[in-house]
Formats: sequence, C-alpha cells, structure tokens
Amino acid sequence: MNRKHLKDVVDKIDCIILMNNVRDYHFTTNEDVSLYEDEQDIEIYPEENLLNLTDSQLALIPTNQVHTFTNTELLDRIYKIDSNKLSIAQIQALKNYYNSCKVIMDKSDVEDFLRKLRMCDLVVVTERRKNLDFIARYHLGNDEILNILKQVKASDYVENRRSINIGHLGDNLIIFEPSVIIIDGERFTGLIIYVKIDIDESNGNTYVAISFHDTNKQDFRPYA
Repeated sequence: MNRKHLKDVVDKIDCIILMNNVRDYHFTTNEDVSLYEDEQDIEIYPEENLLNLTDSQLALIPTNQVHTFTNTELLDRIYKIDSNKLSIAQIQALKNYYNSCKVIMDKSDVEDFLRKLRMCDLVVVTERRKNLDFIARYHLGNDEILNILKQVKASDYVENRRSINIGHLGDNLIIFEPSVIIIDGERFTGLIIYVKIDIDESNGNTYVAISFHDTNKQDFRPYA
C-alpha cells in the first residue's frame, strides 16, 4: 500500500477547519488494511480514503494499528511542517495549549536527564537580554556555566512545559531553579538561578538553555 505522511499532503491544504464533535480526530494505519478483511467484512479502501469509513467500520480496526490525533495535535504537526498553513487564531490556540502543558517528570527521569547533562561539552545560552545581562554581571564564561549546570540536582527540578516561542512552538522545556554561590572576584554571592533548557534543540554534546539568569523567588520543587 502506498503510505502517505502528513508532510506529503500539507502543500495541498488551502484551509483547515477543525470541528469539536465526534469526528474531531483522524486515523492513520501502519499496516495494509487488507489485514483487517477476514471475518470483519470491511471494504478495502486506499489509505487516503480511510477518513471516509463510518464509525462502526473504524471501530473494527485493531487499536494497536491506530493512532488518534486531537485537533491540537494535528495543528501542532501541521505547524511544524509549514506554519504558514495555520491562521493567527490557530497559532494562538496552540500557544494557549502549550502554556497549559505543565507536567512533572518522574524523579528517575529527571536524574537520567541530569546524568546526560553532566556529560555535555557545551551549553549554548540564547541571546536574550536577561541572560546576557546576568552572564555579563558575574563574568560567566562557558566553563563557569557548565560547572553550574553540572551541579544541578533533582531537588532543583521545577517542571516541564512546552515552548510558546513562535520559532520553537511546542518544544519540550525542562526547568530547574538551583541555589548557587558565584565567586565574583573576592565576593561570594548566593543566588537562585532560573534555568530553562530546550530538550528538543539539545543533543548529546550540546545543550540549549533559553533561560539562564537569577530570580528573586524559588518556585515549588516537587523533589526538594
């Protein structure tokens, strides 16, 4: 069967209208639908016509061969392929959704992330004013930034959320707020640093910190 990916058809989309009713999802299958013919009396449809199946016909497809997309997930996938296909209202809906997607990772997963972070060679801090001012104020180079991040503990973990930055909409972000002491000349300064790392933009050797600056308050930390 000729399989299609969303990116293969997105160029043909002129308008996207999503309805919040029983058909606010769509189905794709991973295997030939002929597998479902026996004892089920399902007419064999080309993959692009699967959306035309009735609810009763869809119900006969084994659940392990089906992925269900919500409206928001579909918008998310289309946005990552071609953001120009979405309206301003749809992009705002995605931002609102991601802004509400705050989750707490299991402590073991946080510790696993930190083990990988401690093995990295470079941290790229995005050039946001707050980050640049903080780094300049305490004369922090890459070695100092790395040293701070490699001392972060699971007890410093705050939460995960999704990016609402238009250039990285939906990226998985992880947030820590460690208490650190920075040696600036002869001064020892105790600070709380707000660290937000873009997991999707990071790899084994390089991590991207979109936030790296001091903060006046420390948020709730589930493993403190």
